[in-house]
Amino acid sequence: MKRQKQETMLDRLRREHPEEIGDQFPGGTRLCPEDLGYEPKTVCEYFREQATKGKQLNKAICLKCWDRPFQEDVQEK
Repeated sequence: MKRQKQETMLDRLRREHPEEIGDQFPGGTRLCPEDLGYEPKTVCEYFREQATKGKQLNKAICLKCWDRPFQEDVQEK
């Protein structure tokens, strides 16, 4: 039996909010996983560091964050 791939946060974003993904957004997405309740409210250290330095986000780093497994129980809290 073939094992089904676990849905990532990016998969969930594509399904629920496709309008939030695009090249017009510096990180590739308009929001962070925590902004949509996909993970607990924590401040992304990378985002905070870039914002305080006035720098633009690196799309590869943001997409790596979004590529983590989606945890159903986190969203329900």
